[in-house]
Amino acid sequence: MALLDLLGSWYACLLAAKGSAPQVRLKELDGYRLIDAKYQKRVLMVVAACGDSIDKFIYRFDERFNAQDVRIVRNMSVPSVNFTVLDTGVCLHMTHEDTLEVFSNSPSDKTVNVFDDPALHGGCVLYKNGAQGMFAVGSSLYKFSMATT
Repeated sequence: MALLDLLGSWYACLLAAKGSAPQVRLKELDGYRLIDAKYQKRVLMVVAACGDSIDKFIYRFDERFNAQDVRIVRNMSVPSVNFTVLDTGVCLHMTHEDTLEVFSNSPSDKTVNVFDDPALHGGCVLYKNGAQGMFAVGSSLYKFSMATT
């Protein structure tokens, strides 16, 4: 992925598949200064500053990169990007409030599930192994599992 500021207008060049690098306009970033960014499996997260505000932009793109949606998290206390997208299209996102968001990488699915667990905190890093979500704390690696009660 490459983020480009072309005369004050932001664009992303996304390495989507072998031989494919669609360019998309990110008009919500105009006027911002980039701090951090990450792209994975049609999800782009950008942390950027404008004045005293640090905001996170969560973009999701359709399979052909013709449609997108964006969710903006305003006034972040910790300017970081910590997410992974499983091979199933499920995105695991650690928020700046130490909660785990789980949502689809599809812009047509608006569902966002939020989990608050003391085992998950700002010191953990999210990873994946295919369809398995994992997180690391220090030198220890853990797998996510869901149980119903």
